[in-house]
Amino acid sequence: MWMKEHAEGIVFENAVTQNDVIKIAELENLKQLDIVISSEDIDLSPLSNLTYLQELAITYVGDTTDLAFLKELDYLTDITIMGCCELDDLSLFENMIYLQNLFVEYVEDVDLNFLANCKSLNKIHIAGGGIRNVEGISDLTHLKSIYLFDNYRYSQDEERIVLDLHSFSNMTELEWMFLACIIYLIY
Repeated sequence: MWMKEHAEGIVFENAVTQNDVIKIAELENLKQLDIVISSEDIDLSPLSNLTYLQELAITYVGDTTDLAFLKELDYLTDITIMGCCELDDLSLFENMIYLQNLFVEYVEDVDLNFLANCKSLNKIHIAGGGIRNVEGISDLTHLKSIYLFDNYRYSQDEERIVLDLHSFSNMTELEWMFLACIIYLIY
C-alpha cells in the first residue's frame, strides 16, 4: 500500500504527480493536506472524495489548476492557496460555513460579497486586484485578523473604488488589520 489508510495528515514537499493525487483521494479519513503543484496537467478533481478534509494548503510553482473540487469539501476550516494560481474571484468559498482561516494569493477580482456566508471566518489574508464590497464581510463579527493587499493598478481612465471603513465597525473581536489598497477611504 502506498500510504496507510488511516492517515489523517499528509505534507508533500515535492510536487505531486497525477498518480499521487489519485492515491491521496483514496484516503477518505484525511483531515489535513499540504501539496505542491508544478504542472497545469494535474487534475485535482479526485480530491473531492476527501469529505472529511479540514485543512488544505496548495502551493503552485507552475501554471493555474482548476480548483472547482473545493466546492465539494463541506468541512474545510483552513484554506491556503499560494503561488502563481490566479483565481477569477472568491466564489469558490461562497458557501463554506465552517471556514475559519482563508489565505489566498492571487485573486483577480476581490469581491468580498462572496465571503458573506462564511460566518465562522477568523482570519482573512487575500492579495489580489480590485478589492471591493467590504460591506459584504461587515457581519463577520468573529474576524480577528484581516489582511487585504490590493495590487491592482489603476489607469487614468478607471474609476477608483471607495472603501467604507464603517464596514469594520461590527467586528468587535478584530485584533489586527492590514489594508494596502489603492482606493479612496471613507471614515
